[in-house]
Amino acid sequence: MTSRSLLLLSACLLACGCGSKSSRSGATTTAAPTTSSTTGTSPSSNTGTTTTTAPPPPANFQPVAFTGLDRGVSSPRGVNVGAHEVQVASDADWTTFWPTHSAVITPPAVDFTRESVLGTFMAPTPGNANGTQVINVWRDLTSDDLRALVREFRQGAWATATVRVTTTPYDLVACATPVSGQGSLTVERQALLDFEVLEAGADNALGVNDPAYTGGLQVFRDAAAFNAFYAQLHPGVRPPAVDFQRDMIVGVLGPHIPRFGNSVETLRLVHDPAGNAIRVRSRVNPYRGGAAPPPAVEAPYQLLRVSPAAGTIRAEAEAALTLPTPAGGLARLHTGPAEARVVRDAARFAALWAARIGGTPPVIDFAVDQVLIAFEPAGSSRAITLARAVQLEDQELAVTIHTQLGALVRDPRYALVTTPQTYGPVSFEEVDVTPRP
Repeated sequence: MTSRSLLLLSACLLACGCGSKSSRSGATTTAAPTTSSTTGTSPSSNTGTTTTTAPPPPANFQPVAFTGLDRGVSSPRGVNVGAHEVQVASDADWTTFWPTHSAVITPPAVDFTRESVLGTFMAPTPGNANGTQVINVWRDLTSDDLRALVREFRQGAWATATVRVTTTPYDLVACATPVSGQGSLTVERQALLDFEVLEAGADNALGVNDPAYTGGLQVFRDAAAFNAFYAQLHPGVRPPAVDFQRDMIVGVLGPHIPRFGNSVETLRLVHDPAGNAIRVRSRVNPYRGGAAPPPAVEAPYQLLRVSPAAGTIRAEAEAALTLPTPAGGLARLHTGPAEARVVRDAARFAALWAARIGGTPPVIDFAVDQVLIAFEPAGSSRAITLARAVQLEDQELAVTIHTQLGALVRDPRYALVTTPQTYGPVSFEEVDVTPRP
């Protein structure tokens, strides 16, 4: 799925741009009904950027900033305890807890005078690429109880059919301690749905005689509905075989585009049981070749094999942030691979600056702002900048990093921007924007 992985602190991945890409780096699904649900024969477009965001929490809830501590796929607690959440509020409890979770001798540093640890653990789950992540945390201002949104990812049945391993994913974060102590914890779960591209192309017969056709999203949960749709997509062509006992099909359909070489790319599918919805984040990528493309009218699309989930289907809402001009320079102390982070407190920022760059860090007001910072790997000769950020639903932020071949300077470079404080994970995607001949 990615060609370059990164060390992340409170991060995941995604975003948009042109050129080649690589990533610097989800609650359980419910049984799907056997009927199909679609957006119609001429569904509304899911391209472009909408300006709406997820509804705010109830008035008595306050978002809690948190920082990732440890996230992975193998914890003894998942084996010994099963699926569960934990809260740790003191150094003594942290010292007792850590050996039950990890063989690493020294746990991550936590300032328990102002922070507590929240952790979520999955039970043993078939597959080698499962995962779980804390998405956001809210505090009840009346009771000081915490409410967390956790997103889990389970590999699809087609992916685990020949895999004989199980994993026990986990995520540990440090968040502000409630005023009167730990408080109780309530967890809401979502699923990041596994999918694979069953078919993709740039030519289909949908809407050929409909000037209002703009593409959209469709979901199919039985063979009859899918076969009828496929007959419209490709008249006279036999549809691919699908096992609807274990899978469903999602169609991500682009609009008619009067250019050649376009493609649809699906970034993620999130199943939100609370909203009874499957949210799809996708984009239409333009032609990325060298010479000018020949004239043509295309309707790019993807058909996805997806882990089954109930609910209607819709596009993910997102809103672009205005970024200041990034700061940057050489990071001569950075000796590791490419890396991207979100930093939300002064102590962690000072430690990162001392370890990677050296000297005196810039002054940041972490009461209102946060830092997004990305590093090229040691020995790289590429220029780097933070080009774009969009706010997704559930308070997530997706950031695009642009890199470009530059002068042959062997010290790694960094790029840094400040944005208003956000409270969910930040994901990063790298796009190579080096001009092509």
